[in-house]
Amino acid sequence: GSGFIREEYREPFLQHLAQARTSLETQLAHSLLVEEGFAPVTPPDSATRLKASSRRVITTRDRRTLVGDLRVGQPDAPGNFVDIKDPLT
Repeated sequence: GSGFIREEYREPFLQHLAQARTSLETQLAHSLLVEEGFAPVTPPDSATRLKASSRRVITTRDRRTLVGDLRVGQPDAPGNFVDIKDPLT
């Protein structure tokens, strides 16, 4: 083996590479069948991202951005409060 490859990562890497190759070969075969008219065109899988209804984005005075979750309203505390989990995002 090469001195540049750590042996503990070799087998997982080769497995991942084999899976990627198999997946790409399948995609290529399907694309060729579609191109030649032997298979119907299938729409690409598009993962739809659901927007969290309680998520809020706040821009500060110095133009920084904070992302947080809207806190459930309390009857004794008027107004809206946003809980910021990670101020570095």
